[in-house]
Amino acid sequence: MHKQLYFICPTDCLEPLINKSFSSENYFYTSLGNSIASEIQYNAHLLELIKIKNIKKIRLVLSDENRLVLEALAGINYNGIQGVSHFAKEFHPEQQEYWWNSQTMLLSVLSSYLRKVIARIHQELPLTSTIDIKGLIYQRTANRFLEIYPEFLCLKKRDLN
Repeated sequence: MHKQLYFICPTDCLEPLINKSFSSENYFYTSLGNSIASEIQYNAHLLELIKIKNIKKIRLVLSDENRLVLEALAGINYNGIQGVSHFAKEFHPEQQEYWWNSQTMLLSVLSSYLRKVIARIHQELPLTSTIDIKGLIYQRTANRFLEIYPEFLCLKKRDLN
């Protein structure tokens, strides 16, 4: 049986949905807003789990209704709250301004964020050359998991003529 490690945000409550949707031996690591990359270099227990359980796949998962992301996009800052004070800075001002425009735009913003976290994990985690790391977004209204958008579909900058 495949062994997968899911990085999830505890505010999404996705564990039962993941266990129901993915028939594998699932392990979970929670961090607010899936901000795992900021703490991974200090987590020897995480590296030990990956080695001992022979985990070959890591999935970063956020819901399209993730409270921390939606509040960050609305411009709410959590100054002084350890672990999430930096969170709103992850999103560009144009993302904060236009996130509500459509579900597609929100999925694009979430995809861009998760790709950044994945890149940081590749930098910090010494085992990533042997592990398949991908991002997923859970769409609550459709009750489905989607793979994150490829980079070429996520605009880094908008330009209106």
